[in-house]
Amino acid sequence: MSGKKRKLPLPLACFTVAAVCVVLFVACLIVSRLSPRGLYDQRTSEYFASSAAADEAAGMNYTQVSAFLARGAGYDYMRFMQFRDSLLKKYETDGMTPSAEGAHLWLDAASGTVEGITVKSEKRSAANISATAIIGDFFFFHPTKLLSGQAIVPDAASKDVIMLDAQTAWDAFGSYNVIGARAEINGVPCIVGGVFQKDEGDVSAHRIYVSYEILMNILPGAELNTLEFVLPGPVSGYGLQVMYNEADKTGLLAQIPEENRVIVENSARFNGSTLMKTLTHFDEFVSQTKAIALPYWENAARVATVTAAVYLLLAIVFAVFPCVVILILVVKVYRRRGLLKPWIIDRYTAMKPRLAALEAKAKPRERKNREKTSTEIPETVEPDENPVTDTDLLADFSPDLVQRDDEE
Repeated sequence: MSGKKRKLPLPLACFTVAAVCVVLFVACLIVSRLSPRGLYDQRTSEYFASSAAADEAAGMNYTQVSAFLARGAGYDYMRFMQFRDSLLKKYETDGMTPSAEGAHLWLDAASGTVEGITVKSEKRSAANISATAIIGDFFFFHPTKLLSGQAIVPDAASKDVIMLDAQTAWDAFGSYNVIGARAEINGVPCIVGGVFQKDEGDVSAHRIYVSYEILMNILPGAELNTLEFVLPGPVSGYGLQVMYNEADKTGLLAQIPEENRVIVENSARFNGSTLMKTLTHFDEFVSQTKAIALPYWENAARVATVTAAVYLLLAIVFAVFPCVVILILVVKVYRRRGLLKPWIIDRYTAMKPRLAALEAKAKPRERKNREKTSTEIPETVEPDENPVTDTDLLADFSPDLVQRDDEE
């Protein structure tokens, strides 16, 4: 007998397993919520709404939307500017305009990447570089850690300024301190305006940022394949609907087949309903069947989305057993409700002597408190045997008033 292992009673074992499942459920929920942590470009709408650049007086809901297009289905600068004008007219028609000078009603950015670029300095060169042309508020969506210099401004007058990542600066110049140095990109002259550190998710060996004008000089007819917006609206989803409608009017997306475009609502991609939709269409989400080269930040966001969805699924699985245990317990209590009342009465009867003992101990304390309180009460003033009446008060002023009062 002594050599046998003692087993836990079945109810106690069930409650123990249920408690462990609850802990795992909470842990999986926390991991699911923290999966997008650090992905600034997926939360641009939140940062913009709280920034000084946003139109705070408008009190709008902001929606972040991204569109990724296949090669050959992109757009040029003029079509992007037409889309901007169409958006501005739409918001003006709806009575939504910036309430303060310098405030922005929305954010937008466009970009396109060309591979195999060569950067040459006077003595050295770097090859196989990814050159990304940018328009609009690109660096608000994708903040870059600058090592020296400053970020290029796409709308600035000077269009020949470029930014190099640290590895490209070292390979092409042999130094990181190259601000103001002259270089050539595929034979096109330019000036280095900044050196930055690449993001961890950027797997390219070298990357540079250039203006759209330089991209057109390097490769005439080059396309912009990425659109990013933070759009305001009085209600949730309004900005997304505006983008679809105006993009169709200007032909920015209407003429592009479904298989050549991917549209993502970034501000809602980590919501519970969106993650559940990802789980139900998991094979379609994981296997990218469209011939679209997604940028590195979108690939990182997709990895985080899959992680969040998987941990949400695990949280649901761990929540099943505790729910079953609670349901069984409720059913048992309901079925034995006839026995519950006698059990309560028996327990009360068993505890009655103990309650009486506690009450007996409490009585002396109450008596002491009363005596203490009575000693603190001030003595009452005894009533006067000959109180002053109203008649006496009147007599002090006029005897005629007293006589008239008696006659009445």
